Amino acid sequence: MRATAAAPAALLASPALAAPRRLAAAAAIPALPLGWVPRPAAQRPLSRAAAASSSADKPSGQQPGAGDNPILEKVVQVERQNERGLAYGALAVLLGGAGLALLAVPQRCVEFLWAATPSVLVAGITRNFGSVLLLVAVCAHCLKEAAEHGRMQSETYRRLNLGLLWWGLGSALALWLAPAQPLRMGQGLMTALLLATAWHAGLTYQETDEQGLKPGYLFKQFLGSLGNLASYSNTDKSAIVSLYVYGLAAKTTIAAAAAHLLEGKMRIMSDGLLLAPLGSLGVSLLPLVGVGYLLVALVLFTQKDAARRGRLGASTFKSLNAGLAIVGLAHAASLAGLWQAGALAHTKLAAAKIAVQASLAAFALYNYAFAKK
Repeated sequence: MRATAAAPAALLASPALAAPRRLAAAAAIPALPLGWVPRPAAQRPLSRAAAASSSADKPSGQQPGAGDNPILEKVVQVERQNERGLAYGALAVLLGGAGLALLAVPQRCVEFLWAATPSVLVAGITRNFGSVLLLVAVCAHCLKEAAEHGRMQSETYRRLNLGLLWWGLGSALALWLAPAQPLRMGQGLMTALLLATAWHAGLTYQETDEQGLKPGYLFKQFLGSLGNLASYSNTDKSAIVSLYVYGLAAKTTIAAAAAHLLEGKMRIMSDGLLLAPLGSLGVSLLPLVGVGYLLVALVLFTQKDAARRGRLGASTFKSLNAGLAIVGLAHAASLAGLWQAGALAHTKLAAAKIAVQASLAAFALYNYAFAKK
């Protein structure tokens, strides 16, 4: 039996039958093209499922990158808002400090910046310029709050940014074209602060407008941001009295700005209103105040728009009312000081100017305290 069982196994293992089996196995392999070279395992193409898995793991130019990640986008946006807020906060501190110094000790500031002893009239003009700087600081503070809360797309803050941009550029130009130039260090400090304000406001405005920083377009937008001089449209939420008061105050402020800017050529205020000579230093300071009055007019139109919408009680407009009150009180006190010192003519026009400034300050303080959202 053992010999019988071993016989088939020996027969299958014999060389005679092994050759036909190899031929049959070779015939079962599909024919390969001529010149085919086997690829290493690392270079072999992946299947569709494996390729999809690999492309999902590794971002390519056609795959969504980090910029499309909503969480990462939110983090980047918050960081940018914080950076904008910090810059506006720094500008508010610097502008506020400069404004307080000019308002409190104008003689010392003029001596430091121009190395000259100011007259009573020049000291009064310096106080007016300081009050304008305080209003600019209030605007920067409002923009800081808006940047930190992601509200820069609002028309109110776009208007304020545009105002700070043109105020900084216009004030720097007036400073460099003035007949009495400050000392080199003073001029450098003032120019740096003015241009830093304009640069940051313009950079932020560019992010909220597709047109970018085209000068012609920006100037047209600035004129438009002053509002329609003849429009007093209102709604059922409008504060009618505030709507008209802010609108009329803005118009008179634009007229005052023109008088300050043109005084060096036309002597609008010197003839009949001022009893003391301006001198080259006074003529140099008036355009700085005039450019500031254009920003004051823009803020007044902003308040007019808030009155139309019934929004004077919101935090931004309360802050702007506080800034307008500072400007009004400072100007009224400055004019009263000039009246008492004999540098201002005792006329009905001069008395009316003092009354208007004091009334505007009182009205702004009233809205600051009692206006409702």
